[in-house]
Amino acid sequence: MGSQSAGPCALLLEHLCAARRDLLGSMHGEYRSNLRFAKESVACIPGQSARAETKKTLQSLIDSEAAK
Repeated sequence: MGSQSAGPCALLLEHLCAARRDLLGSMHGEYRSNLRFAKESVACIPGQSARAETKKTLQSLIDSEAAK
């Protein structure tokens, strides 16, 4: 995942990869921000139910991090 992804979901993948790096590096504020950016980028996911489920999952991660 070191190279940039092409395609409609490249931005979503970039934010998810950044969130993972931030979580592993204990950079919780940045982790939350990248999860929010990823949530804003889910429009590339085909299918309304898949988009909704992804948004729900990302929001759950955001909420659990905010509770810490």
